[in-house]
Amino acid sequence: MGLGLAVLVGLLYGALGSVVAGLSLHGLRADHLRSGLVSPQGILLGVAGLAFTLAAWYRAAGDLSQLARALLLGLPLLAITGTDLEARLIPNRLTLSGVALGAAVAAAEARLPNACLGAVLALGLFGAVYIIGNRLYPGGFGAGDVKLAGLIGLELGFPAGFSALLLGVLIGGVGALVLLGLRARRLKDPIPYGPFLCAGAAVSLLTN
Repeated sequence: MGLGLAVLVGLLYGALGSVVAGLSLHGLRADHLRSGLVSPQGILLGVAGLAFTLAAWYRAAGDLSQLARALLLGLPLLAITGTDLEARLIPNRLTLSGVALGAAVAAAEARLPNACLGAVLALGLFGAVYIIGNRLYPGGFGAGDVKLAGLIGLELGFPAGFSALLLGVLIGGVGALVLLGLRARRLKDPIPYGPFLCAGAAVSLLTN
């Protein structure tokens, strides 16, 4: 696959992520799907989808099966980024679809036990963070983030899933500081955390 075709695939991939996000939030409503593609979130997803596709294409070095694997596992994360940015919501249907895809890929690669271990450990760790964190800072961390952590743990297995989540937390911390520094958010304003976790997972998908 040449660079021009990779760019085209990346643009379509970003648009697909936006459509999947819109379907998860609004169902089959054509007006929402059209407006979602040109909304700020839709444009951001388009750029993110293109960047991820080009990075995966470069990493695959001509191996189309490796490229397809990265795009398949990355699609739920891209759509979750869109829903969390738009509505601060991570729909269960997206998480469960991602779990089905991740489990199927893990089974095909004969690493399902390790994938399940990664999911269980991620759910346990982020579940504890959710319980403790919401006592200290109510509303700062959602149950959807916990389920997203489990999805990331499943897709990447152990220990790669933990590395991805740690990277996502670090990216989230930097992002929060930037938003506070730019006064785009106040200290007590909620900040969608899912996109940062998805960013960490995307980097790990490309490097593992």
